[in-house]
Amino acid sequence: MDEKIKAWVDQIVWVEVVIVVEVLVVVEVLVVVEVLVVVVLVGFVLVDVQVVVVLVGFHKMVYFLEKMFVQLWGLGLGDVQEKRGRVLA
Repeated sequence: MDEKIKAWVDQIVWVEVVIVVEVLVVVEVLVVVEVLVVVVLVGFVLVDVQVVVVLVGFHKMVYFLEKMFVQLWGLGLGDVQEKRGRVLA
């Protein structure tokens, strides 16, 4: 019975890591789009810079949560980086 529970928990851990990686990818894409808007629309630099700062702050928060999650489940950071690379590829 313990093996079934351990296998189930391992599957849950994999799903959680993938969800965190997906959020990081989406936020990084949004940051790039906002930077392009800043370059094109020079008149709206201040508004766009504020949006970029908020998105970068959210990215840091997600990274902090990812780090905390990795420590909580005892996974190596290399495992998370490898899975992030698979999502980005």
